[in-house]
Amino acid sequence: MAHLVSSDEPLPGMARPDEAARFLVQHMLAVANDTPGIHVFVTDDSLVTATAARLLKRPLGKDDWPWYLEGAFFWRDEDGLHTAYRDFEGIRNNQGSLCPFEETDVIEFARREVAATVGFDCGARFFLAGGAFKALLTGRPPKDLDIWAPSVHDREVLVKLLDIKGVRLLPAPLFADAFEIRDRIVEVPHEIGPTRLDTRLGCSDIAISAIGVEHRPSEQWDTRIHPLAHLSLQRREVLLLKPLVNWKYALTTLERMYRYATELNFEIPSEEVAYIWRVYDEQPPEERERMIERYRRTGEGGYNITEEAVCRSP
Repeated sequence: MAHLVSSDEPLPGMARPDEAARFLVQHMLAVANDTPGIHVFVTDDSLVTATAARLLKRPLGKDDWPWYLEGAFFWRDEDGLHTAYRDFEGIRNNQGSLCPFEETDVIEFARREVAATVGFDCGARFFLAGGAFKALLTGRPPKDLDIWAPSVHDREVLVKLLDIKGVRLLPAPLFADAFEIRDRIVEVPHEIGPTRLDTRLGCSDIAISAIGVEHRPSEQWDTRIHPLAHLSLQRREVLLLKPLVNWKYALTTLERMYRYATELNFEIPSEEVAYIWRVYDEQPPEERERMIERYRRTGEGGYNITEEAVCRSP
């Protein structure tokens, strides 16, 4: 308990305690969803002590151990996130996220999701990259996990392992094999490579998706976070990585921007939307038709994107 309360390093088989405590509180706030009232989450007394100590930044000891049914309290208001336990109270201001895109947060999130799906000992090298890391901000489970293989061998190992562990989802996504494991959806894209994590992130279209972790056998981890991802979080805006590498799917990118903004309560700068439409408008008529068709195959629909695209075509 002294280790969980005061040390930054994880105990064997456990998560890093500071990150785990913040993930837990973020999750509880997400479940409460700003609904008025007292929302009760029941857990072991050891987790109550460790979580309260981490959020209060106080080394709670044996004398501070909770009594039967005693709890810690967490709530948000205009001043920030409040934590209260007995006579102790602390507050974190609203200037930053409870789980920002710090390297340790990103790696701990990746370790948790990999442990629950392919496992640490799968024997493959791979990248976990993309929009799954939005879950750090929302506290909700990721919609899906994109696991990219840098080689044919690594992909074969991943697909074989997932095929044994999971249930193949049908219909499969257009560009990937998909599996359901423990209420998680794992997608392994058909595309092989790039072999470097920073190159993989360079293929992203939305800045907040340009976050990734590389897993190597023997549980070695590395992470990259694009500077624009930090800027996007700081401004609370959905930003693009320009020029768009995969501009042929720009309309699908636009839909994802709208969905990100709704999910994260971010704004979309008007110039980012204008950039997407400029990419579309600059194409010859036959290419614009193909872009609309690609969007119909890969988008979920909504936001009047198809209607506007058709109206803009001569």
